[in-house]
Amino acid sequence: MNAINANKGQKKYVTYIAPDMDAPGKIYVGRSSGYGTPQQILNRRKAGHHRNLGDLELDQVSESYAAIRGREHLVQDKLKALGLATDQFNPISPRNRRKEHYIQAAMKEFGEP
Repeated sequence: MNAINANKGQKKYVTYIAPDMDAPGKIYVGRSSGYGTPQQILNRRKAGHHRNLGDLELDQVSESYAAIRGREHLVQDKLKALGLATDQFNPISPRNRRKEHYIQAAMKEFGEP
């Protein structure tokens, strides 16, 4: 941890869901990271988000980048299966060599979405 972040504590990774205001009835899933409380991390993400989203709702928090990366993908897959996912890129490319690692880390830490 560098000196600038030494007093901020451990970096946290979060996943969140939010209504896509440009696609009523559809849900966006995302991830973010930072220092502070999960709500502070979400507030910073919302302030600089590229999409027109409603309130960000916390899904999960972890100190593991891999677990959160996999969680985002699993939640989006579930929303797609339910017909609720907004139009967005896959969180993990099918060509990503670490995809299975991320998915397994998420399943180990959080279980099924």
